[in-house]
Amino acid sequence: MNADISWLQFGLWGMIIGTLAIGFLGSTLRKEDRHHVFLAGWITLIAATSYYALTIGFGTFVINGQEVQLARYADWLITTPLLLASLVTVAIPKNKSKERGSILTGVIGLDVYMIITGVFATLTEQKWPWYVFSCVALFLIVYMLYVVVLNESKKVAGPKVTKLYMSLAMFLSVLWIAYPVVWYLAGSGVGTLSFETENAVYAVLDVTAKAVFGLVLLAGIKSLSESVKPKAGESTVEAASK
Repeated sequence: MNADISWLQFGLWGMIIGTLAIGFLGSTLRKEDRHHVFLAGWITLIAATSYYALTIGFGTFVINGQEVQLARYADWLITTPLLLASLVTVAIPKNKSKERGSILTGVIGLDVYMIITGVFATLTEQKWPWYVFSCVALFLIVYMLYVVVLNESKKVAGPKVTKLYMSLAMFLSVLWIAYPVVWYLAGSGVGTLSFETENAVYAVLDVTAKAVFGLVLLAGIKSLSESVKPKAGESTVEAASK
């Protein structure tokens, strides 16, 4: 079997198993916390669909003599905003902050800009300016997570909520910083990495940043729920923020 296909299948099955595991773990959460389950499940399901497309050769194009996996970018354009939304919904309880909507808009807007400029960097010969634009957007997203979102969480949420948020933000941001490094080293950049290695690293990063992250998030919500014992009708994050 072609090594590239093997790694794509690893990504596919990692996302399928992740979706099933998220559904199983999510079934043990209170109904007031199921929105976290839906977000995590959508992310892995969309990613599984993208990986399926790549395994059958759909969504990969040869542009300027280079194989470009546009299905990846379609995946990232949808799933990365959902990942950020899942972080913000943990950090800032619903109806506790007037800034929640604007923070979500800001961080998701930057994320969409980051992915689109990344696509431009991949498709055009003048790639480095677009690459820099995309990296700047990532830097601003990290700034928002560690400064803007964190400060708002400290203001309106309980310390247990903020602690859970920070552990999740650190988990995700470290993984995200690896993506532009891989892009730079791969054929899209300086060409140090082979196409097989690029697929391998992206598959491991994707499964970790989506399936594993979703399970860690749900496990954190479940543990927090057992600690604060929320009342019927209130989410765990809301109960922990009183």
